Amino acid sequence: MEVTRPLKAAIAVLSANPLHVLLVYLAVAIVIFSVLLSLYRVTLHPLAKYPGPLRYKLSNWPLIFQCIGGNRHIYHLQDHEKYGPIVRIGPNALSYNTETALNTIYGPQKTNVRKSEWYRTVDGASGAFSVFSEIDKQKHAVRRRFIAHAFSSNALRASEPFISENVIKFCDLLAPSAGSEWSEKRNMSAWTMYLGFDVMGDLAFGKPLNCLGSEEHRNFSRSLINANKYMYWFPFLPGAWLLAPIMNSKLMEYIGGDAVTDNIRLVNYGLESLQSKIAAEKAAKAEGKEIRKDMMHHLLAAQDPKSGLKLSSSELTAESVLFIVAGSDTVATAMAASFFYLTHNPSALEKATAEVRRVFSSIEDIHSGPALDSCAYLQAVMEESLRRTPPKPSHVPREVLPGGIIIDGHHIPAGYVVGVPAYSIHHSEDYYPDPWSFRPERWIVDEKAGISAESVALATRAFCPFSLGIRGCIGKNLAYLEYKLTLAHVLWRYDFRQAPGETLGEGSPDLEEGRKRVDEFQMVDWIGVARDGPMVEFRLAKR
Repeated sequence: MEVTRPLKAAIAVLSANPLHVLLVYLAVAIVIFSVLLSLYRVTLHPLAKYPGPLRYKLSNWPLIFQCIGGNRHIYHLQDHEKYGPIVRIGPNALSYNTETALNTIYGPQKTNVRKSEWYRTVDGASGAFSVFSEIDKQKHAVRRRFIAHAFSSNALRASEPFISENVIKFCDLLAPSAGSEWSEKRNMSAWTMYLGFDVMGDLAFGKPLNCLGSEEHRNFSRSLINANKYMYWFPFLPGAWLLAPIMNSKLMEYIGGDAVTDNIRLVNYGLESLQSKIAAEKAAKAEGKEIRKDMMHHLLAAQDPKSGLKLSSSELTAESVLFIVAGSDTVATAMAASFFYLTHNPSALEKATAEVRRVFSSIEDIHSGPALDSCAYLQAVMEESLRRTPPKPSHVPREVLPGGIIIDGHHIPAGYVVGVPAYSIHHSEDYYPDPWSFRPERWIVDEKAGISAESVALATRAFCPFSLGIRGCIGKNLAYLEYKLTLAHVLWRYDFRQAPGETLGEGSPDLEEGRKRVDEFQMVDWIGVARDGPMVEFRLAKR
């Protein structure tokens, strides 16, 4: 009697309002659908047999929160340590941790995958896809032919004087003040980013941002980090690509706050720089002056030899933003990591310094060529820094195309996402013995020291700081040139050390699992890498 009375009352209320009845039915239907979908995903789903945490199999939300938290790379590593070389990291996604999977997924030009739907949203604010975000393989091939002009051997040779000019300015600013043995401590994450912005501004638009010499544009680094964070998690939202046209609108700015504002700022700067470059070339041509042949010049002049097409204004804007973001952040991350690991590994610093000062008799001798190429230990320092701190540390998603693909003996059907996280494979003992040690020697064949040609070849096959194959970083050679020139200049001119009492950039036993190693440079994984430190002091080299 007591039970039926409230029940009858509830039925009476529902009967009096058909809308309430509809809402109840809808809620019940949603619950039933969610339960059935969850059961399907863990039992009958094509990826059900692959191991991974239950919450990953049910929803993408754990992945989204990992992206927001900046620790996705740590979760990838821990998941592979617990579950093995193949882990289901989402309802429709697998992560691999083998070099065979790495080279199958990313290596061959005709591999049966494309960039996943995640990329559709990355350049949404620019109004067009860039070479980074174009997922259609044929369209990407056309776009890459355009971009190739800006990264050709001739363009690279023409770029070196501009790079060197900025590197010399960077080094000048590291010097101790008059009367002091050691310089003021410098946050090398910040200073390498200033250098990266100035180099890319100079190469892409014919004018440095002058971050090295002025405070005016230094907050671009903060804008870049915030924009990266926003662009990392947002595309994983259900139906995110539908929101791409409004992602930089006032509505999204109100919802997303500073991250959206900073993303708008980067896009607007790219557009303004592009327009300024176009105007400068028109003026130079009208006055009969020589046009500066920088990266954007090559891009503006590029015409696809097969189709005869040229890039549209929105496509040029997308590439402009890509130049600023990828061109500055990637190298800056690697250089900051090198300063961290060299100051924390004195023997490696001593060897790299001795090699550079032995090979070059003056600062003017440091340029691309046989002498710089002969610096094997310096190159090994760079590779080991990139191994420990890959600029894109997490799973780089690829969607399997019709017909499927066989990866490590398993057939993966069309429509599912696969990938290999660089941070995880770079710290696998299968390819890098003693993976948590900074050992540049692992990249140099030395049979007496136990480093065989086979072990170096295996390490190289598992190495992917710039991804691999036709979808790998097209600016890789330019990045290596800037990276190597900078380290060589600094090592020739200065002794340097971690500032006494400073620990910025280090892990700590008080931090979360995966961040407890004091001698590991800490990364925050937001598409690229947010970082801080190390704090370094410089002293003029004694000769």
